[in-house]
Amino acid sequence: MDPYAADVSAYGGWRGPGGAERDADGVRQGSHRARTVRRAGVTSQRGAEDVQPRASLLGDSICNSPGYSFGSGGYAPVVAVRLRDRGITVEPYRASGWSTRQFLESLGAGELPSTVDLIHFNVGLHDIARQDEESECAVPLDEYERNLRAIVALFQAGHPAELVWASTTPVLDARHQRAKRSVRRDEDVRRYNQVATAVMRELQVAEHDLYTVLRRAKLEVVLGPDGVHPSTAGRELLVTAVSDLLWARLGRQAAGAGQLPPSDRHGDPS
Repeated sequence: MDPYAADVSAYGGWRGPGGAERDADGVRQGSHRARTVRRAGVTSQRGAEDVQPRASLLGDSICNSPGYSFGSGGYAPVVAVRLRDRGITVEPYRASGWSTRQFLESLGAGELPSTVDLIHFNVGLHDIARQDEESECAVPLDEYERNLRAIVALFQAGHPAELVWASTTPVLDARHQRAKRSVRRDEDVRRYNQVATAVMRELQVAEHDLYTVLRRAKLEVVLGPDGVHPSTAGRELLVTAVSDLLWARLGRQAAGAGQLPPSDRHGDPS
């Protein structure tokens, strides 16, 4: 049973492109802080919530799914529940089946997070998916690089928020192929992550290495039966890492917030 099911259900409120409800999928310090905005004293419909820092967690079902068939779920709903009483609001945003192509189309259509201090984002697992063993990745590596550059440019042009890129999480190849029609390979995850890292460092965007957060654990334990989505144990590692990161960056701004529980500090900036 999912230990967070009640909290996640109570949180609710996830939105996707067009506002519709949809079913979903260390840190290197970057210098891009793009004019972080403080909203205290600004007139808006949110009232008292304006003084609280806000973050958007963008990604596929690894990030934002409310629950998987085998009893775990994405890290974002749990991070939101964990931090809301500590003075940090996590803005809900969920999309299904995003590759960088769909991500870029959505952002280009104006589906950008609004009035947040930090955007934590990942795209990748749908880019590396293959229809079968003989097929190429859904999005070629050179296009993936171009799309990432365009995504960052849209964020930087349209939003006064700090950007944090989260690396794509590992895959257990054989387990995944037994459970899914599509083919995903951890080798491809590493290749695409390497390109993403180079892009983000060039563009001075901070990086959050979620690949390593799971990889340094035993993958057979922290990945679920489909070999790609996190188990309950894996989700807890991701929740801790992302919660710690948001606290490290936004905790000082959180009115009346206390300290996070002790953790292994996977998400601390370095």
